[in-house]
Amino acid sequence: MKRQNVSQCHGYLLLEVLIAVVLLSVIAVSILPTINFMLTRSRRSTFDSQASLVLQAGMEGTYHIFMDNWQAYPHGRYKLISDISTSDKPRWILLPLAPDEEHLIQSKYKRVIEIQPITRDPQTGVQGPGNTDPDSRAVVTKVSWDEAGIAKNISAQLLLVKLGG
Repeated sequence: MKRQNVSQCHGYLLLEVLIAVVLLSVIAVSILPTINFMLTRSRRSTFDSQASLVLQAGMEGTYHIFMDNWQAYPHGRYKLISDISTSDKPRWILLPLAPDEEHLIQSKYKRVIEIQPITRDPQTGVQGPGNTDPDSRAVVTKVSWDEAGIAKNISAQLLLVKLGG
C-alpha cells in the first residue's frame, strides 16, 4: 500500500511543476510588454524635457539680450550663442540665420528664434492690424527634433515691451 501512495505523489509533483511553469510564463508574458512600454515612455520623456530646456534657454537668452539693448537686433530669424571672446564673463548674442537654416543643439535639437514686429490698432492700441509698435516685439522660439523617425516640435512666444524711455 505504501508503494501506491509513493507513485501517486510523483505524479502530483510533476503536475505542480507544470502548473508553476505555466503561471510564471503567463506572468512574464504580461509584465515584459509593460516594462518595454515604460522604458520607451521614459526615453520620450527625456527627449521632451531636454527640448523644453533648449526652448527655455532660447527664450531667456533673447529676453536678456533685449533688456540690455533694445535696438540691437532687427526683425528676423536668429540663433542664440554664447560669446566668450569679449570678456571674462560670457554673454548671449544672436546671429542671423538664412531662411531655410536651423541651429543644431546637442546634435539632436534644432532651434530657431524669430523676432517679429507687433502691430497695434491706432485707435485703441490693442494688438492686431494697424501700425507697427516700435516699443513691442514678439520673440517666437521653435525647437524641433526627430524621435524614432517621427518629427516632433514645440514652440513658445514671448511678448517684449519696452517701458519708459
